[in-house]
Amino acid sequence: MNIQTHSSEAVFQLISTACRRGAIQMRTTLCTLLLCLSTGCAKVPELPLLPVVDTTTLLPVVASQLDEVRARLERHDQDANVNGEYGLVLATYGRDQEARVAFERARLLAPDNDRWPAFQSFVLRRLGQPDDALEAIDAALALSPHQVDYHVRRAQLFYDGGQFDQARRVVDHVLHTQPNYPLARFYLGRLFMIENEWEQAITQFEGLLKSGIAVEEVHFNLSQAHRMTGNAKQSAHFLALAQRGGALKINGYDPVYIQLAGYNVGDQPHVLRATQYYRRGKISEAVAEMAIAHEKNPDNIGTHVHLVRMYGHNRQLDKALFHYEAARSVDPEFNQLDSNLGFAYRIAGDDTKAAAAYQRAIRLSPSSADLHTQLGLALVGAGQSELAIAPLSRSLELAPGNRRVQIELGELLLDHQRFEEAMTLFDQSLEPEDQMTVTVLQRIATAHEQLGNPAAARGALSKGLAIAEQYGNDQLAQSLRDKIGQLQ
Repeated sequence: MNIQTHSSEAVFQLISTACRRGAIQMRTTLCTLLLCLSTGCAKVPELPLLPVVDTTTLLPVVASQLDEVRARLERHDQDANVNGEYGLVLATYGRDQEARVAFERARLLAPDNDRWPAFQSFVLRRLGQPDDALEAIDAALALSPHQVDYHVRRAQLFYDGGQFDQARRVVDHVLHTQPNYPLARFYLGRLFMIENEWEQAITQFEGLLKSGIAVEEVHFNLSQAHRMTGNAKQSAHFLALAQRGGALKINGYDPVYIQLAGYNVGDQPHVLRATQYYRRGKISEAVAEMAIAHEKNPDNIGTHVHLVRMYGHNRQLDKALFHYEAARSVDPEFNQLDSNLGFAYRIAGDDTKAAAAYQRAIRLSPSSADLHTQLGLALVGAGQSELAIAPLSRSLELAPGNRRVQIELGELLLDHQRFEEAMTLFDQSLEPEDQMTVTVLQRIATAHEQLGNPAAARGALSKGLAIAEQYGNDQLAQSLRDKIGQLQ
């Protein structure tokens, strides 16, 4: 293609399109036009539009950082590195959807650079898009097949998705080439725990400790593994170490986290740390970090909403209510506000007020299966078990196969003598065959008894006995034997 092949009408259309799309896209389109005129449009990518990022609610120092990189991007919108850096800053401050687009632009502009699909995979994982995250990390691996970090991230994605066999194959591959790679050894320990190989898991985590990686994730998993082997003393010891915490984290060995940490300013590091603490059950530490974030940026409604839940979890209902009212004065329909209040009331033991809060939350988010579940549980706690059947049933309609809800609803139906419906739900919740399955089989046996089917009841209890023996739970096994004997 050369300049003679472009009609004046075609050129006019390109320029008009640029004007309609705004400053960044206009420069992109005009650059595309010039490149087309000189090179025939052979390799000019069509870039997705970057969404507008509202920085008015952020701290000035955070907003200026975002605005500065955005301004540089407007001057160099065809520069893959500038697009990628903008993605990193956006990801640092939780703007993952916008970061995903920035990384996509960087990928299109520099298709031979493995960094951008790797970073894009990171934010896609946080966005809950595992298939897209896997595609992105596979693209990074195609460019850098010997990059160990990418293989480990691939294992993480398989682990997150419950594809444990695939995760194990990737972890084994990494450890074959780098036997002491920390994050791979950590995930191998987690995989052993999934397989109930508690001693093997303990060996892996203790190996990490011997390597000097004495971080809370390792201590916490060692505590859980020792608990499952019946070693209460060691379990308590490592749990105490996990709760004490430390400066290093397993993720600290991940270059993605290291790079993101370099962009943190203002209140956001405290928000991120608070979230991490909260997910690990370190509630007091989470509250302390989020309180600092609030002190630095008292107008951030999201911080108020987080504090409603965190103070509620810490049984400080008065402070939770203070932040609820503060958030409500800004936006009474802010997502998660009433659901977090419902959680705070449940922790405080006021299930009636919790149910009212969850009902308000459902009005704003009627398709949330979790909210319907929480409403049902609050109604049960408030002594209104018959009313709880409807929201729990709705939860299963929205999210079929939720084992926890199947069992909860089955219990309610059993209490209200709706035996056939209860058994249908219990049957659906029998997989996997773990110790919870024994409890379910006991409930099935109860329903059969009430329906006058003792043989079927014995059959359900016998299946439960086999599982209890498999797990070495002698006390439960003996209880089941006694019950079976009573049904003879």
